[in-house]
Amino acid sequence: SEEQIDELCSLPHPLALDYGWPIAKNLGEALAPGVFVLILLSAAVLSFRRSPEIGFLGAWFFIILAPTSSVVPIADPAVEHRMYLPLLAVVTLVVTGSYKFLCRKISSSRLRNLAAIGLAVSVTAALTVLTIRRNQDYQSAASIWQDTLKKRPGNSRIHDNLGYRAAAEGRYQDAVSHYLEAVKL
Repeated sequence: SEEQIDELCSLPHPLALDYGWPIAKNLGEALAPGVFVLILLSAAVLSFRRSPEIGFLGAWFFIILAPTSSVVPIADPAVEHRMYLPLLAVVTLVVTGSYKFLCRKISSSRLRNLAAIGLAVSVTAALTVLTIRRNQDYQSAASIWQDTLKKRPGNSRIHDNLGYRAAAEGRYQDAVSHYLEAVKL
């Protein structure tokens, strides 16, 4: 859903290999997300007049996202790697906005620079720890699919992949139970 995508953009947690988001099957299901995107696009275009810097970031977001976006159903409707480069525009907006906020609140340039450096180091350290923890999930195909199953238990593709892994390892009873769950879902 668009709410889940918004959450992943602002706070990427919990990350999953396969979110199992449904693909819109008719115009009615696609209408609300489509309107939301059109509102964001309109805001980006209109902001060029009042704040060209923000308008540039909005254009940057949509121009970079456009080549990988589609209205045609694809096998993986939510692959966050398509958002990495466009989200740099959002990160740039947050960083510059935070610095402008610090400039207004802290008059001393020395103190302001120390606060900015402290904030940057804190955020970088936190993201480094989260990255190291996430990389542990990628130690094997089984571990990443098990992690994904914990986060998205109602996704049939996860069970299909776990069934495939179990069959490849000779654990046929586990494979059958995962395949049956995939068919059920």
